[in-house]
Amino acid sequence: MQNAIDAIEMRAEILFKKDLSFVPKIKVEVTEDETCYIVRITDNGIGMDEYIIRNYLAVAGKSYYRSCDFQKEGLKMDPISRFGIGVLSCFMTADYIEIETFKDPNTTKSQNHLKVTIPSKENYFKINRNTETFNIGTTFKVFVIKNKLPDIKGTSSKIDFNITEYLKKTAGFVKYPIFINEKGVESLINNPNVIGQSNTNSFKIDYKFPIEKAIFPQNKVTVEEYFVEKRFYLKSDLKLETFDGCLTYLLPKSESVDIISDGHSWPISEAKVVDYNSKIEKNKRVKWTENWVSFSRYSFYEDKNIIPERSYSVFMDGILIQEITPPQIKINTIDETKWNKYYRRSMSENFVSPQLIVNIPKPTGMKIDLARTNIETIEKWDNAIWIAFCDYLRNNIVKDILIKRPKDKLLSLSKLLTFYKLTEEIIIENLLANSKYPLTFIADNGSIRYQDCDPSTEEYIKLAPYEFGYEFYKLLESEYIDYVNYEGKLDLWRGDAVINFDNVSYFENLPVSLINLGTLTKAFIKRNYFIDTIEFITSPLGEKFPLVQEVQKRRPNDKPLKLEINEIPVICLDTIDSYSCTNLNSLLNEHFHSFPILVRFPSPYESKMFYGFRFLNLNTKLIKCFVKICMGIIVAKEENSLSKEIIGQLFDMINEIRFVKSFYSDSAQIKISDFNFKMNEIFQEALKHRIIDNDLCVKSEITIDDFVENSVAFDKKLKSFNVNFSLKKHLKGSNEWGKRIV
Repeated sequence: MQNAIDAIEMRAEILFKKDLSFVPKIKVEVTEDETCYIVRITDNGIGMDEYIIRNYLAVAGKSYYRSCDFQKEGLKMDPISRFGIGVLSCFMTADYIEIETFKDPNTTKSQNHLKVTIPSKENYFKINRNTETFNIGTTFKVFVIKNKLPDIKGTSSKIDFNITEYLKKTAGFVKYPIFINEKGVESLINNPNVIGQSNTNSFKIDYKFPIEKAIFPQNKVTVEEYFVEKRFYLKSDLKLETFDGCLTYLLPKSESVDIISDGHSWPISEAKVVDYNSKIEKNKRVKWTENWVSFSRYSFYEDKNIIPERSYSVFMDGILIQEITPPQIKINTIDETKWNKYYRRSMSENFVSPQLIVNIPKPTGMKIDLARTNIETIEKWDNAIWIAFCDYLRNNIVKDILIKRPKDKLLSLSKLLTFYKLTEEIIIENLLANSKYPLTFIADNGSIRYQDCDPSTEEYIKLAPYEFGYEFYKLLESEYIDYVNYEGKLDLWRGDAVINFDNVSYFENLPVSLINLGTLTKAFIKRNYFIDTIEFITSPLGEKFPLVQEVQKRRPNDKPLKLEINEIPVICLDTIDSYSCTNLNSLLNEHFHSFPILVRFPSPYESKMFYGFRFLNLNTKLIKCFVKICMGIIVAKEENSLSKEIIGQLFDMINEIRFVKSFYSDSAQIKISDFNFKMNEIFQEALKHRIIDNDLCVKSEITIDDFVENSVAFDKKLKSFNVNFSLKKHLKGSNEWGKRIV
């Protein structure tokens, strides 16, 4: 097929120079007998003479369109055919090929109608002159042996031989119409940009969002009621002149429409529709197929003979690249080495994937495999699409979002994650670059105020206790949803702090865009602020059940974003500043499990070691000793100063300590004696392998008094404790709370 297109382009340019009209055509005719299918492909291109047949067609790996002979033609065209293996590839399923060709008299002195027979790939080409009348161009007649067709995976049945359906999928962006006659049925394949259809059997790619493919049939009515497709044409809307195709989203018809996860699993593939303005009494559900969760979800099939139904189709020069790396809504120009650690959790897999149908230009510097099924490149082939798409969003959609009041702005930005499937990184780094971000503050009496935050001027922010994340979400729900009221202990709050979403996991019964609101806010704060110190505040249970409020400080522009391992040996934990401490904490979390936050405890708890297992007090000797050991193990691993076995054992011992492994054991009872035994084991091994000096090592004699009061639940009888925070217990309290304890 590629050779046919090249031949047509060559003839078209020659005749154009001679002011002769030319109508390009490719015809495919399929017939069959008892043993084989006969596929006849005819083009009205330039045709071939005997010289081309002998020197190029009959020589494997030698393409006429990449030869010096072709260059002498002086034509300004970039041929598709590259490898010179087109004829030989037919023998994968064929044992016999016939070629008839007649070269355009405008390009050659020879005017012979030639017939070439190739009985098998092992035999010579036989070239005969034919006296019969033959149009300019070439006809390939390939005899496809039925018994050579591959089996359907897992069966002994042969695949269905259907050239029409195959070409519909693989030749989507055809340069010239393809006329097909198969089993008596005539069809026409056109370029998607051709206006109108000539008959009922005409086909061209449809950019319409394929509800029938993506959505379960029982949910089609709901989708049509609440959602509408939105098309972004790559050439006209995104200004990608060398691309063709369309990006089609399914978006809510109204700004008040959202979804709630209803699938009890991640990623989401089933949701209920919710309207913020009016309650939907009847359960309106939308469920989409697994192939439409995201571009990369189940993108490849083991059976290479099956072209899967998926949310993207990528063509190059009009031909489907079946096994190409899936697209990913991501911008490579964003400095991942600088900011990536602040965007670890993306909530983009929470609605049906958009459809991307694209014809990409012949990639400069990229290699395409011989089967034309994949391209080999370091650079993402789709990067230009997402850069252009974000430019479009910034100039046409986000600019209108940014002039909204902070409350509405925040929800609209969150919906870019939900329905446009953007990442927090793209929104914050690309769409909101140098723009203010709306933060949600919990103020006196549980009221919410929304305030635009400019990190360049706002040096400090305070984060409310993260343990109340679910309550904060329920309050937010009442803020945005007209028919939801909040009743809870936030009414007794007496303070002013930014809502802390750090401890909020995915909640099935909350609107997804409100969940994404928290995810986006958390990413913005982590991107721009770090923990400078903490404050202890009262809880609904009173002063004896203190909570922690984080004081976050603006990240300095003149300091590194991460701590290098070679800097560890010179760190002095006695004098380390809060920013360096934050970077140290990030490094520890990269190498160990759920490492607690290192910080200095203020009065009246400056002598305590632990607040639950969430915070460690760096003012205390035991904690400094433990952290020093952890730092030493990381350095030893990097420098290979100890055997891999010893390093592995030390890492295992650290990770088994409950406050490092707290995520897995929050509700487990921990005996204080066992806790001290394991700590002392670590200290002894560290001394043995000279991870820490003897004068810096202390004996672990932790008691319940080393914990901030009531940050753990202590069982006096068993002399054990657990760190499982009981929100239910705190919600039974009746005290005003949020006041700083001094």
